Amino acid sequence: MMITFKGSFTFSVAVALLACSAGLGAAGPAPPETEFSFKLDPASVEPGQRAVLEIRLPFSVLGVEDWDDESDSTPEAKDDLLTASRGFEVLERDYRRDGNTFVWRYQIAAYRAGSYLVPPVEIKAGPNTFSSIVSILSVKSTRGQGDIEVREGYGVLSPPWRWKLWLGILLAALAMGAAGTTLWRWLAVRLRRHAPPQPQAAASLPEEDPRDWLRREIQRIHTEREEGAPADQTLDRLTTAVREYFSRWLRLPAFAWTTPELHRRLAHDEEVRQVLPVLDQCDECRFLPWSYLAKDTVVIEGLAQVEKALLCGT
Repeated sequence: MMITFKGSFTFSVAVALLACSAGLGAAGPAPPETEFSFKLDPASVEPGQRAVLEIRLPFSVLGVEDWDDESDSTPEAKDDLLTASRGFEVLERDYRRDGNTFVWRYQIAAYRAGSYLVPPVEIKAGPNTFSSIVSILSVKSTRGQGDIEVREGYGVLSPPWRWKLWLGILLAALAMGAAGTTLWRWLAVRLRRHAPPQPQAAASLPEEDPRDWLRREIQRIHTEREEGAPADQTLDRLTTAVREYFSRWLRLPAFAWTTPELHRRLAHDEEVRQVLPVLDQCDECRFLPWSYLAKDTVVIEGLAQVEKALLCGT
């Protein structure tokens, strides 16, 4: 009887273990991503330690289940503001596909203690535009003044600065530059004596007023709509025209004026405050399955509001 009891107990334990492993295996994969997301990790680092800005754009946000690299245009990341930032360095940047998600990764590092603003990165995928927001990278040193211990996570140490070698290279470069400048001036004088007379360049045209440019763009959008252009196209043209107007008015690149940036930096301006609801509603139309009639209504009302806020009285 004892042998039978031990055998049945062993069998029961084996069945229980198999059932548990089967249950764990049936848990299935993680649910797919459904939202555009971005994250700076970690947000607080030591001087010289790397932080990673990761931006993820799932296919589902674009309304597709799969992406054909040969037939579909690859999403474009406009990261000029990030790479040109002062105070920290973009050491590596990487673009890849993680299943049904586009992923951009930027490894950044700062070498002086302080807080640094990490500018937004704009992603352009067809008619859709997505943007991260400004993040704050905090750089703090927890080491004592005499602590020189090497710790993990700081990357490869820089070699010692060979100042004598670089000083010699600098002096040689300055000498070659001076010689080249002298030779170039001598040749320029020789060539100028034998060169035929050149016609005077025409006077440059005065810079166009931003309001005149916006007025012409709005009239063009009206014409395209009357000719039967798709509502998505006129909607995109409207938001592009408004952002380009602010770019010409403030002399900053258009891709710097995402809707969150306009809210954050120009909401105190009366003209901008009247136009912001139009951009908010246009962004909502892009991300939600609105009907053609509803999108066309947004275009009509948006054109009227932009003309009233920015062009009336001019």
